[in-house]
Amino acid sequence: EKLQLSGSYFFNNSNNSAEQRLNRETFLTADSSLFYNEREQVYTDNTNHRMNMRLEYQINKQNSIVLQPGLSWQQNRGDQFSEGNNFQQGGTFVNGSTNTLNTDLQALNFSNNLLYRRSFEKRGRTFSVRLNTQMNEQNGDNSLMAFNAFQARGGLLTDTLNQQADLLTHNNSLAANINYTEPLGEKFQLQFNVESSYRISDADRSTFRFEENSQSYSLLDS
Repeated sequence: EKLQLSGSYFFNNSNNSAEQRLNRETFLTADSSLFYNEREQVYTDNTNHRMNMRLEYQINKQNSIVLQPGLSWQQNRGDQFSEGNNFQQGGTFVNGSTNTLNTDLQALNFSNNLLYRRSFEKRGRTFSVRLNTQMNEQNGDNSLMAFNAFQARGGLLTDTLNQQADLLTHNNSLAANINYTEPLGEKFQLQFNVESSYRISDADRSTFRFEENSQSYSLLDS
């Protein structure tokens, strides 16, 4: 057959959740202790799609072309909550913090490999050209809400951080390879190989704080 075609598809989804609690007592003096309580919850949801194909075309006895494209898409979502507080003996609050982190990331990947092969009547003499392309894009966002509180001489002091980060990256590459082999007698072979590649990358990450007046994430943080 002159034309041969094959392919595959893969799908995977996983969900994980975990909860952890920590209680710790620190002895300060013989009759005084500091108590620390911590609680953490983590949830993740990961989805993967992957497709691969191989197409081989035998032009004639001496020439053939092989094409191998691949495509994949990933999505990773996660929620994390943590809370930790310090108390003196008797239950007096000292300090504490609460953090909530939500993430949603996606990635799209495409690759393609093109190979041209030619054989000659002389055994061992071959010529081939290979072109490889890679394209990758990642985008997503995460939001962080952090609340901190501690006791001071003037009373309870608090601080809140509410921010959102946006991420976008592009990675593209192109590579070429030319190969020629020439037999030198029955035991030796001469090979010429030329390679060239080009790559370009771009990444943008912006973090914004929540602005009360506009009720939006409009204050550039980094």
